[in-house]
Amino acid sequence: MALAGLAFVRLRGAPACKRFAALDDAPPAATKLVLVLGLSSTLSTLSDVHSDSERPVGEGEAEAAGGKPGAAAAVARQGELVTPVTVPLLAFLELGRVMLRRYMQQQMKWHEFTVLPFIHRLRAQGSTSSALHVLFSVGHFFGSESFYFCAIPVAAWSTVGASLPVPGIVTFFVVNLYVGNYLKNLFALPRPTASPGGPKEEDFGWPSMYAVNAVGLPFFALRYLWGAVGTGTPLSAHYQLVTAASYTAAFMWAGLVCGARLYSGVSSPADVQGGMLVGGVLVRLWLPICDMANAWIVDPASTLLGMPPWLALLGLATLMVLLHPFTPRDQRSWTAIVYSVKAVAFGYSFIVGSNACMRHQCAAAAPPPLDSAYALLLLLLRNVLGFCCLGGAWVTASLVSSRLERAVRKVLPRQLHLPKCLRNLFTFSALGATISLGAPLVFQRLGV
Repeated sequence: MALAGLAFVRLRGAPACKRFAALDDAPPAATKLVLVLGLSSTLSTLSDVHSDSERPVGEGEAEAAGGKPGAAAAVARQGELVTPVTVPLLAFLELGRVMLRRYMQQQMKWHEFTVLPFIHRLRAQGSTSSALHVLFSVGHFFGSESFYFCAIPVAAWSTVGASLPVPGIVTFFVVNLYVGNYLKNLFALPRPTASPGGPKEEDFGWPSMYAVNAVGLPFFALRYLWGAVGTGTPLSAHYQLVTAASYTAAFMWAGLVCGARLYSGVSSPADVQGGMLVGGVLVRLWLPICDMANAWIVDPASTLLGMPPWLALLGLATLMVLLHPFTPRDQRSWTAIVYSVKAVAFGYSFIVGSNACMRHQCAAAAPPPLDSAYALLLLLLRNVLGFCCLGGAWVTASLVSSRLERAVRKVLPRQLHLPKCLRNLFTFSALGATISLGAPLVFQRLGV
């Protein structure tokens, strides 16, 4: 038996002609045993050829059970094959997704020999030029989350609602974040290899969220205030020089932020190009409905489908998270979902807080016109008080979410991403409510 087993092991990797030649010289008993072992090995190999989609239902569960009683019986009961099932609409959508993804991949390959050589030379110059490195570092900050969460409170506490629809712009910002992360997980295109010492990103690459916001937010504000080139508003007709300077600054802003992403290497040219395209399309889609959305947000008596805003938006926010595409075992996909939860939580609390602010007549706490040094000092005081409230809300929400996070980790130790989602849910809900409702109530109470 031992000799036959040894002969089978040696003959397994040999060509067929040598196998049969060796068997001719072997004893009859050993020959029969080798043939039996070879036949069983061949059948085992053929059974492994089937793809994962053709594995019997319950086979994975039986393997995971580690040979527990009843696992083999479950496999025997569920011996039918798993056949992929879809509907024509979903099949058509998947075909479109695959075709678009292949087109983006071809773009990336084309950029490797058309655009990337110039970027590599620019990085080489930046390694010796501190001015170039500082310039793109500033551009990176202007497109970061930290900058926007500083700019949004200042805009909310320093502008009068009639001049600029801050709730509508903040809602547009949230839509940008959600749509960008949705597309990241939908196409699942990897990022390029970042340059050493540059920023690290843990999600997918296309589209670049920096590019989406760098194009979407400033050009939406300019189109709302000044109008398009040649079809401007009465305000742009009176301030033509300011209009031209504003659009020039917006182009420089977008170029600086997008250039910083290319310079750092965390985004490919295709990622940045896709982000600029998505940002421009979202501007065109949001402009016609901005005033209507802003009026609904600040209307104390507003309803949606007969429900109050907080209840209707809660259902909408839950639906947005449930419809978010993701890959269960991919860390990058979960990172995008965590960012989307952050955006949805912030937007929900900001919109509900803005609506409640109008019901509590916080509009009386609007900043005065900047026509004197006293008004400027009062505006500065408002922002200092507001950021103090914002810091207190951040600390309180972080403490509550950290305790909740530890409890969830104990109950569900294998769920690594659920605690992050809960932390973002609590923290950014508190920030949105503080910006839109908490700080204005303090301003109203203090008379500033």
